[in-house]
Amino acid sequence: MDRLQAMHCFVRVVKRGSFSAAAEELGYANATVSKYVRQLEQWTQQRLLQRSTRSLQLTEAGQTFYDYCLRIEQETQALEDQLERDQVAGRLVVSAPISLTLKLLGPALLEFQQQHANLHLEMRLSDQAVDLVRDGIDLALRGSAELLDSSLIATMVMPLPRVLVASPAYLAKHGTPHHPEDLSQHPCLVYSRGSEAATWVFNAGEQVHSVRVRGPLTVDNSLLLIQALLRDQGLGLVPRALIEDELASGALLALMSDWQPEGRSLHALYPNRQYLPRRVSALIEFLKQRFAVAQGTPNSAVQ
Repeated sequence: MDRLQAMHCFVRVVKRGSFSAAAEELGYANATVSKYVRQLEQWTQQRLLQRSTRSLQLTEAGQTFYDYCLRIEQETQALEDQLERDQVAGRLVVSAPISLTLKLLGPALLEFQQQHANLHLEMRLSDQAVDLVRDGIDLALRGSAELLDSSLIATMVMPLPRVLVASPAYLAKHGTPHHPEDLSQHPCLVYSRGSEAATWVFNAGEQVHSVRVRGPLTVDNSLLLIQALLRDQGLGLVPRALIEDELASGALLALMSDWQPEGRSLHALYPNRQYLPRRVSALIEFLKQRFAVAQGTPNSAVQ
């Protein structure tokens, strides 16, 4: 028995919640994964999993063994990264938001992979929150105003200033707002995954003004929100990086220049462990350089 491979299979079975899902991820037959788990149970002389037709549950011994397997995987990976510190190689799993990746991050991520022939980059595009440890993700790229408490390490990759915009046709028909209070008279298109999505905060020097907005559309994808803006359906707060072309062409117009929307930032998040794999740190460094974030920006532990 390849014990390390068997332990890796066992970890994937637990994380994915089924033998078939683990087999699909690993590219194995179901029988191979079952055989590995059975061999581990023979080796430990313990029942590791309670199986039913609908679910798998770790036994007490299984939980202890699972924790042990995680430590072995992490220590093995850390050793490999130490021994190959100057190489960017192996499998790198990155979770990133859909709109920002398609409009901005994608070319940079593809270029990074092309620069490292021994790197296998696996991109998982999703706007949903992810569990990095459970889902086997090395690095998550997420935009937020304020990171939620977690056991992850976070470092800022780039600022994401937002801008209030509308189409010229919309403004010609409904008028132009000049103050946050004016927004109550306009249909506002809401991006649902932002913190306090329907409360927009603006700053003018020392003044801070927050306003509850409402409108006919709430979406969880910025590209669809931009399409609605281009169809003259209302006002919207959008990261400037996603609409540079529309602003340059005049298809969308920036509004209320005296009042700046509350900012956002793109953060790179990764599990807290002693040795950060070189492939992860190299990608973070690459993205910071590409998007011109000062290299002196320190990493911050989010506890």
